[in-house]
Amino acid sequence: MARDVCERLDQAALLDDADQLRFAHPLVARAVASTASAVQRSAGHLQAARLLLEVGAPLDACAVHLLLARPAADDWVVSVLVDAAAAANARGAPTEAIGYLQRALAEPAAEPLRAGLTLDLGTAQLRIHETAEAQATLRRGLALEPSPEIRSAMATVLSQAFFLGGDPDAALDVLEHERAGEHDERRLRVLDSNAIALGLLDPRRSELMRTRLHEYRHQAESGGLPEPTLNALAGAEAVLSAEPGAIGVALVRQAFTAGLTAFDEHTFTYGWAICALDAHDLSSEAIVHMDRALAQARPRADAATTAYLLSYRAHLAMRLGRLAEAEADGRGAYELLARVEDEASFPPALLDVLVERGAAEEAWELYQRHEPKGSLQRSAMVDLVGGRVAVAVGRDAEALPMLLRAGELLDAMAFRHPQFAPWRALAAPLADELGDRGLAIRLAAELSALANRTGAPTAIAQALRVYGRLHGELKALTTSVQVAGGTHDLLEHARSLTELGVAQAESGLREDARETLRGAFATAHEAGALTLAARARAELIAAGGRPRRAALKGVDALTPTELQVARLAAEGQSNRDIADGLFVSLKTVEQHLARTYAKLEIPGRNELAAALAGPRPRQAPPLVI
Repeated sequence: MARDVCERLDQAALLDDADQLRFAHPLVARAVASTASAVQRSAGHLQAARLLLEVGAPLDACAVHLLLARPAADDWVVSVLVDAAAAANARGAPTEAIGYLQRALAEPAAEPLRAGLTLDLGTAQLRIHETAEAQATLRRGLALEPSPEIRSAMATVLSQAFFLGGDPDAALDVLEHERAGEHDERRLRVLDSNAIALGLLDPRRSELMRTRLHEYRHQAESGGLPEPTLNALAGAEAVLSAEPGAIGVALVRQAFTAGLTAFDEHTFTYGWAICALDAHDLSSEAIVHMDRALAQARPRADAATTAYLLSYRAHLAMRLGRLAEAEADGRGAYELLARVEDEASFPPALLDVLVERGAAEEAWELYQRHEPKGSLQRSAMVDLVGGRVAVAVGRDAEALPMLLRAGELLDAMAFRHPQFAPWRALAAPLADELGDRGLAIRLAAELSALANRTGAPTAIAQALRVYGRLHGELKALTTSVQVAGGTHDLLEHARSLTELGVAQAESGLREDARETLRGAFATAHEAGALTLAARARAELIAAGGRPRRAALKGVDALTPTELQVARLAAEGQSNRDIADGLFVSLKTVEQHLARTYAKLEIPGRNELAAALAGPRPRQAPPLVI
């Protein structure tokens, strides 16, 4: 009978010529639908969903009909919608998953399922940064009196929703409230790890959280702590507070071995672990973890997590002397933050990168647009990078108070590692130039003591450079160059070379100065540090040297976005995967790749990996810890 009806409709030219059965025009479809009552239409959609599922149609095709059927407390409807939501999440379509889960809850789902589905809904909303909606959903979920396991997970996700929504106090309050009523040891550790990760960012609560963490650290050091988040926190706190790095790094590595990821209950702690590795000059190790996390985040269409991972990767790439990549990642993070938060949000690492890439005015404009929000630690880091930008645009008098304000907050939270909190290295020479010699000497002495205590080579090179610059000590500057040259940090090496070359020229050692400054120029250019390269070149000319002008070709000719797209294509991702992961259109990706092929003078995708590889920064000797 159905076949006869279809043939008659086709003869009347009412059906589309496509393989899929549908009316030729939406007006016809609406006219036919209007002849049936709401009850009949609902029943028809329900029957269509059942028939499609029986013939093996995709879950989405079935679920679309169920969205249009009336709620009827049907367990089968809930089951299909839940499966469709899981499939949507798996392919990186959280918006579709949200629709399916909302409809499943409206069916309504059976009481035993409601808490779990509410948790899934809040988690999906958070993935697309619907923080207010996620907060409301998860509050309703907690009111359902879920099982302890689900309740603990809800509290964790709700705290993330508050934190991403700009309310770190509420985020911590949720965790502390749940912690007070938790009796299961494993769930208590998870709640504690997230609460500590947030509480350490607040000078008002950091001492309490540090005391709690040190109790766990004793267990971790004796090998009796299986929770990766607490291992990571204990290790990171030790490193970032400027203790000798070996023990802390070992705990962080244990956490990664035990399965620490950037997602779910590990989210708050992951960044701590990355920062600890980076501070101890293990940036190349940290970026491997970051690349893995980004590969997992992009298919999930998790814009918020992708933005925060890209901002970390921008800093790591800068530390490894890959400034073009750092700019691409920083701009990518900024674009995502502008989309999921607002245009006043930016990753602090981007401002650092822009200064080094010769775009200090753009960095200053971004800094001026920022609005104070989030944790006090973030405010301190924004002030720190803002001070650096202010120096770059010639606002020295404004820069010093910003740096000192940042330093006061960071010290109050016991974040004293010179690489993680480099405010002393920036403020000391600035104070000297502004006439406060006493402050400059004091900050330089503190910097030296902290750097030597950590044992991190880059921090030691930084301290030697500041001391050598303040006191005109060629020996200290020479040692700074040697120490920095043994790390992966091309930028730090180029800075030390530049300061040594300037000091040599001022001491009358012009031939030595020219050789040193040629090395500074070459190293800065290799890293893509355009501002520093320009300074080294100018100092070289002033010392009587004649540098060759660097040609802009190959990878250097790519814009940051072109480089970002090219890297993903070289990794084997399809254009569609790249578009989805970067939250842009397919056509945009195709245009970027076309321009990239032309600039690299290659025929297509197969040659990308080799063209992008090019000469890489020299390999530093392995760091013994």
